[in-house]
Amino acid sequence: MFGFHKPSKIWKAATGVLDRTEGIAEFKGHMWVGDTGDGGGAEWLKSIGGGGMDVWKEGAGSSKRLDYRDVSLQQDLHKAEIWNNHQNLKDRPKMLNARCHCNGVAFSITPPTNSSSTYGASEYPDLLVPYRTSTPSTPTPPANTKWYLRSQNHKYLAGTCACHSCRLTSGFPIQTWAFIPHASLHALNNHSQQLSFSDLGTMRSYNSSKGVTRDFCGRCGATVFWRREGREDGVVDVSVGLLDAEEGARAEEWVEWVTGRVSFAEETGEEVLVEALVKGLRAWEESKGVKDRNDKRTIC
Repeated sequence: MFGFHKPSKIWKAATGVLDRTEGIAEFKGHMWVGDTGDGGGAEWLKSIGGGGMDVWKEGAGSSKRLDYRDVSLQQDLHKAEIWNNHQNLKDRPKMLNARCHCNGVAFSITPPTNSSSTYGASEYPDLLVPYRTSTPSTPTPPANTKWYLRSQNHKYLAGTCACHSCRLTSGFPIQTWAFIPHASLHALNNHSQQLSFSDLGTMRSYNSSKGVTRDFCGRCGATVFWRREGREDGVVDVSVGLLDAEEGARAEEWVEWVTGRVSFAEETGEEVLVEALVKGLRAWEESKGVKDRNDKRTIC
C-alpha cells in the first residue's frame, strides 16, 4: 500500500486504494521503463486526459528521459524485437519462468498443448463478454470452446482489469492477467510436476468473495493468482507482471492481449484512465499492423 524512499524521505501511496484519483492525483509519467525490455504498459498509456506522459528509463528526473517518437530510443525499450524473430514460435523457450520480486513465489509455465486444454469450457470472462450488458450475465460458451487460447492455440489470452476487487487487492487501478490452464502451470523448472497451490513458497491466500481465492506473496506482496471454485476448464488467472519472458514484460511470445476492452470498466471510478487505456491499447495494436484483431475475435 505504501513505499518509503529513504534518500528523499518521500512516502509513496498505491493509487488503487483510493476511491478515485481524479481531482486527487495526476498521472504524469512512467518510471523504470528500461526494466521492462519492451516498454510494458507504457506503450498503452502515452497520454491520459489529453496530457502527455513522460517516460523515464529509471527514476523520474534522475535518469534518461525517453521519447516515443525517437526510433533510436525505442531500441532501449524493445531491445532487438526478439519476439519478431521467432516467426513460428518454435524458437521460444519450452518453459517460461515466473516469480515475485523476492523470489518467494516461483513457478514455470509451458506452452499450450493438448493436455492444457482437456477441460470443459466455463463461462466467458468479463474481458470478452461484459457481464453488465450480457444476457445471461455470465454466458457459457459452446462445449470445447477454448476461449483462453489464441494465435491458433499457440498463445494464452491476456488482458487488463479495472474491477473494484483487483484494484483494492493489488493496490493499483489496473491489473493485468493471463488466463492459463492449471495443466500448464508447473513447479519451477519441472514440467513433469504440476503446480500445487497449497505449498508454494511464501504464497498466501485470501478469499476476496464467495468461491474466489486471490493468492499473493506474503513477503513482498506481489499479486500472483486469481482462482475460482468450479471453473470447469481449470483456468487460473496469472498476474502478468510475474512472467520473466525474454522478449519483455508484455510476454508477447506467450500471450495475446485483448485490446478492445478493459475488464469491468463499467464499475471503475477511473473513467478517464480507463478510456485512455482502451484508446492506447487499440492504437498500439494498429501500430503493429493488426487492426481490430481482438474486436473480431472476442467470441471465438
